[in-house]
This record gives sequence, C-alpha cells and structure tokens, in this order.
Amino acid sequence: MSERISIAGVCERDLDLFLVEELVASSSFREWLGAMVGLGPISPTPLPSVRRSVTHSSGESDLEMTVTLADGRTAMLLVENKVDAALQSRQAERYRDRAASYVAAGKAQVARTLIVAPQRYFGADVFALGFDGSLSYEEIDEWLVTECEPSDRIAYKRTLISAAAVKAKLGYHPDADDAMTELWRL
Repeated sequence: MSERISIAGVCERDLDLFLVEELVASSSFREWLGAMVGLGPISPTPLPSVRRSVTHSSGESDLEMTVTLADGRTAMLLVENKVDAALQSRQAERYRDRAASYVAAGKAQVARTLIVAPQRYFGADVFALGFDGSLSYEEIDEWLVTECEPSDRIAYKRTLISAAAVKAKLGYHPDADDAMTELWRL
C-alpha cells in the first residue's frame, strides 16, 4: 500500500461509492463481478444503470446494477456490502426475494445477489451466507493489482480497500476528541 496515503474511519458508504465507481467506469470490473454470480457475458452497450441505497418494502439493497447481457437479456445484480456489521435477520433471503421480484415484474430476465466484505467475514462456509456469490475486499485488491496499471488512483483505491479490511479485523475504535468529551461532561 501507499505510505503517503492514510485513510482512517472507513465506513460502508465509502466502499459503496468505490463499488459504484468501478461498476460504472470499468467494463472489466463489471464482467468480473458478473462472472462471480453467473450472469454471463455483459454487453458493452448500453452502459449499466447503477443505484446506491435502494429501499424496498423488504429492506434495502446497498447497490443495484442493471445491465444488458451479450444475448440481449436484461440482468440485475443486487449487492450487499459489509465492512464490519453483522448480517441482519433473513438478509440474504430478502435480497433473493427482491431479485426474484424484479424477474417476476419483468424488470429483468436474470437477477443475482452478491455479498462483498472482508475475507474474515465469510468464515469457513461462504455459501452458508445465502447469496448467489461472494467477493472479499482482498480479492478486489488482488484484481486491482493484476488488472490495473499502477497509478496514484489505484494506490488510493488499494489503500481504501486495505483500510476497510483492517477495520474489520480491529473493530470500531472511536477517535477521542478531548473538547467534545469535555462538552458532554458539562
């Protein structure tokens, strides 16, 4: 990682926006994620539609991407991103239900679910989590190393991913602000 870039306090939103950027701007990243969940080849046109924090009656999808597959079908990928929070009750099932509802409503012919989190989140049996696919931050970092030319932009992205993985290992540790602590004591 870069010694000149330091990112503290990484949260889920930071990684959501990282994923949105890569899904919008990188066809190879889209293809890679699509392959993880069995979508098949993705057409380069039209460009994907990517939405963050999509609320439904059954809960919220962190990210939803709609693409056209090479065979002309519309496909959706629903992504749950976890930095350090636990899965909520029936969360994977609710993601699968949302994916099925998109197909039933004719909004997509194919819909899949994916969980993205630090490697240690998955434990021994990643399939026990109930999503169609899983992707670790460490795998994303490896993809950045192998698929992208080294640059300041990639160094930043790798530092962000690393900070999220470290946060998951260490847990939440607030930075004390002496002035604010004193204010609360009053």
